[in-house]
Amino acid sequence: ATGTAVRGVTWRMAGSGLYNGKTAQVRILEDNGQPDVRQWKQVGYGTDGQLGADSDEWVRWPSGQVPLTYGKMYAVNVHIDGGLAIYKRNKDANGYAHGRAYDGDGNPRDFDLHMAVFVDRNHQAVTHTRRSPGPGNLAGQGGTSWGQTFIATGTSLAAVDLFEANGVEPTFELTWTVRQGGPTGPRVGPEKTAQGAYFASSADLCGVSYQPGQVPLTPGQCYYVEARNPQGQSFTAFLQEPWNRYDDGQAYRNAAAMSNEDLAMTIVEYTHPAPSETGLAGWWPADQIGDGNLKDGSGQNRDGTVQGDPGIVEGVCGNALHMDGHDGVTITGYKGITGNAPRTCAVWARFAPQDTDSVILRWGDSGPGMLWQWRLFPVGSTAHLRLAVGGGYIQTRTAIDTDRWTHLAVVLPDDVQGVEGVRVYVDGVRQPADALEVHAQPIATAICEDVRLGTNGAEFMHGALDDVALFDVALSDAQIARLYALGARSFMQPCGGALFDPVVAAPGDLDRDCFVGLTDLSLLSNAWLAQGVLAGDVTTDGLVDVADARILAQDWL
Repeated sequence: ATGTAVRGVTWRMAGSGLYNGKTAQVRILEDNGQPDVRQWKQVGYGTDGQLGADSDEWVRWPSGQVPLTYGKMYAVNVHIDGGLAIYKRNKDANGYAHGRAYDGDGNPRDFDLHMAVFVDRNHQAVTHTRRSPGPGNLAGQGGTSWGQTFIATGTSLAAVDLFEANGVEPTFELTWTVRQGGPTGPRVGPEKTAQGAYFASSADLCGVSYQPGQVPLTPGQCYYVEARNPQGQSFTAFLQEPWNRYDDGQAYRNAAAMSNEDLAMTIVEYTHPAPSETGLAGWWPADQIGDGNLKDGSGQNRDGTVQGDPGIVEGVCGNALHMDGHDGVTITGYKGITGNAPRTCAVWARFAPQDTDSVILRWGDSGPGMLWQWRLFPVGSTAHLRLAVGGGYIQTRTAIDTDRWTHLAVVLPDDVQGVEGVRVYVDGVRQPADALEVHAQPIATAICEDVRLGTNGAEFMHGALDDVALFDVALSDAQIARLYALGARSFMQPCGGALFDPVVAAPGDLDRDCFVGLTDLSLLSNAWLAQGVLAGDVTTDGLVDVADARILAQDWL
């Protein structure tokens, strides 16, 4: 499994006339340790009663109905009374690397089935869809516009499609508009025009897609999706059968509601807010403190309100906030990254020698899985780094040296469900599994408390923080190493954003300003012949030497 839920299964069969009047039963099975794949646990079931020969058959499910555990093994079982002649894929470039076919007796075969499995991933969810094959029921009359209301569950619209019939295909166009509340509500996001794809018998499947955040949604509010022909031509939409109807909206024809009808429309939503190009959700360098506020340097305008009277001391990346056990910062109005959305937290920290129990940052709530609190945790007389999520935690087995500046980072990767999947870094190096103590707990960070730095509201840090950064993406090992070597400022550079394709950047562009010049040469020379996680280590072999200089020279200017 590479996603969070099965959305659909398709397969291709041969055999003219073999399947008339028959139904395919499709089961999704989860590996439960049984050697016979037929005995695996059933987690999903669906049927296809419109079977053909030499055609693609499919079964669909709404998002979340057939849940998956990322990285676990599953099987798709297709059963038709009397058998089926399914196409195969050889074990070559067209095969599947992590699976294989099994026959009806449970015997493994040396090929794969000609089958595709669609899953929810990358924080997209199909919230409204058809569950049956075919385009649905053709409406009794045409219209110049058709619409559908729905209740949003995500944070922005990802895609919409609709089965419709017209006399012009395949060049027939539809203009798509999204409004809040209904046909007369304010428009949300841009209008888009697209042509349909031929389906069958003058029926088109026409759709449109959007970038994350392009059509923002508020969960729980009603929205209206309208499709109309830009030339004002009439067309006829397909409607859902009664058993496929949605329970949170209705169809519209020419902006007039249709009683007890829904369009044969699929709606896909992004379940989490879109990350910025830099990846930074907040960055709080102490250089930007003044008038009781700690300015956000990320461009997200998430300034912090200072409690107490923190001092300013020399840090690693500039100035640092010094806290004496009575100081903290609250990012007022910002609730942090919630649910199990990916995130990265990083900071340079130096703690008072006697301190073994300081809070670094916190948000969420105190319920099981609902907390996100990063802190020192005492084990005897030593301090260990702990990320607590409410009922579970991940913690370093090796004590943190509190009397020196240490770079700390934690990463919740995409599609990881529990705290046991969090990556922990100390001084730019990922800590191995045997260096971590884990108490497993699914992560579902609550929308509750404001983000706090250096305090949880009751306890306060003794020590100093520098270059505090929060990302709404999961940084890679290489990006954590850059964060350690160059600081969060490098992610604000033109070629430094967390979402910037590293293939595009020149390897010798150490400071990520899209230019290889004297600044990059200075970074390399300052680290010459040094070992460790260093900005000048272009080859990432742990040593800055001639090999790195050669790459920088090749990219010079």
